[in-house]
Amino acid sequence: MHGTVPWMTVTPLCPPSPARCRYDASVIDEHFYFVEDKKFKIVYAEKYLSLSCPENATLESVSMPRFERMVRVQHVELTACVPPAGPYARALARLNISALDLLVLARPRGALRPHHFDGINVSALFIRGSEPIQLERGTLASLYALLDLRLERVSLTDSDLMEMPVGLRRLSISSCNVSLPRSALDRLQELMHVVVREPRLHQAPDLRAVASLRDAVFVAPLDVVPMSTSLENVTVWSAQRLEFNGGCEALVRLRVSGSAGVGGGRESGCWRQAGWRAVLACASWSCSSCIWSRCPVGCCTLLVICVRWCFAAAS
Repeated sequence: MHGTVPWMTVTPLCPPSPARCRYDASVIDEHFYFVEDKKFKIVYAEKYLSLSCPENATLESVSMPRFERMVRVQHVELTACVPPAGPYARALARLNISALDLLVLARPRGALRPHHFDGINVSALFIRGSEPIQLERGTLASLYALLDLRLERVSLTDSDLMEMPVGLRRLSISSCNVSLPRSALDRLQELMHVVVREPRLHQAPDLRAVASLRDAVFVAPLDVVPMSTSLENVTVWSAQRLEFNGGCEALVRLRVSGSAGVGGGRESGCWRQAGWRAVLACASWSCSSCIWSRCPVGCCTLLVICVRWCFAAAS
């Protein structure tokens, strides 16, 4: 019984008076409370714990339910919580919670600052907002031990991107209104997986800067994808036109969809003829909502081919 507490026997408890906390009910792994007269929910399973904060509630409130002993879970998710005055690690420790691998901050009600991540030893951090989340300068630099960083609707500058942890293996950027300059990617020489979802991005980041890269996913109205000679898997959705620029020697799997394919239509998406020459060594190719003037050059090398909702242009 030392260390980790068996999750099936644990229910968070309200602190004693004068805390304004009242236990309501539990349904399997969901526990419901009233904290300062507002509904509050904790979900706790063996490897997962989530807190959904009432409006304006902070993790540091004296009225927050807490575990009797420390629980250590792989995945901790905090939804709609006001960032603490001190580090997240300390605020969670007051509730007897320790995040081991992944911390998710969903819709935090306030800006994030470097000191918020002091003492956090997770390998993965996801930050996602319903509106752009502000990062104080130096926040990403404070996450030097991260291997996996995923940002959605986070307000980023080129300076922020230059502070990303150099040891990242996986990076996902969604609706952050950035283009990932080559100078930022040059620093990420251990990066293996990248996902970019940017509705205004027309040219993909210059992937030739990252020799370790294996997988790339783009959801953007792209015209050009600068390829890396190490890339094995490439997925492109919402492409307007598409040309691959660079070596594709390692490419094994390629998936492409035109912009109409995402919305269910059939009429947009176009390959430039030169783009086909990039897929000579590709073993698996799929295309949906595309228009082309000829089949891929060297298509006899393909082991798997899948075509949906596509049209051959009149010659």
